[in-house]
Amino acid sequence: MGIVGKRRHHGARRTKEKDMKKLLVLGMAVALASVAFAFPTQLGPTGGVLVPDCAIAEGLSVTVFDPPAATDVPQTQVLFGLMENLEVGFGFQDGGAAGDTMWSLNAKYALPIDLAGLQLAAGAIYADAGNTNPMALYLSGCYAMAEDINIVGTVLHFDPDTAASSEVSLAVGVEKMLDNGKIGAEVALEDYLLAANTSLNVYADMSVNDALTARLAYAGIFAAGADLSIALQYAFGQ
Repeated sequence: MGIVGKRRHHGARRTKEKDMKKLLVLGMAVALASVAFAFPTQLGPTGGVLVPDCAIAEGLSVTVFDPPAATDVPQTQVLFGLMENLEVGFGFQDGGAAGDTMWSLNAKYALPIDLAGLQLAAGAIYADAGNTNPMALYLSGCYAMAEDINIVGTVLHFDPDTAASSEVSLAVGVEKMLDNGKIGAEVALEDYLLAANTSLNVYADMSVNDALTARLAYAGIFAAGADLSIALQYAFGQ
């Protein structure tokens, strides 16, 4: 091989090495960010504060939420990705009074269809609050407005299992992806989960390391009981 051929060979190898390094850095960034993108709502499924999105949890994670007012112990949510498009979860919270505890089960399925960039996911949430067994069914739609901005909309049917009537409610949110997390805002319209008023929730997720993700949220803006919430998620096997 001549001198020119050797130079070309070494140049091609250096270019390939640079490309591999770029792919490695990109892969590490995606791995760090993916933990934050699988954060559960306070209802259980992945999403924002209350609004489920179309993401599906990967592997097993446990999330502990700083308790809101009148709650004795932190809310706890466990999520597990059964398949690429199916997640299941378990939740527990203590309302503060004697016997005022609740556990819940949830599942979400990402529909294998793409409507011109619109993704869909359907899910269910079942809870046992002692004397009542409330249940919610929802359909979420997610659309990427830009490479790092997603819009989320949810139609939710909630049965409180009480004398109160079932409700069909709406919520919408927007999220901006960051290198190691995301920030988001969502509006839950009146009667969403039988709430008294329309409320605004804002939140920020950040990956502390490969396994640990933190969320800071301010929920219930414009509604009674607005509260600052802190949550930590640990993803096993990361």
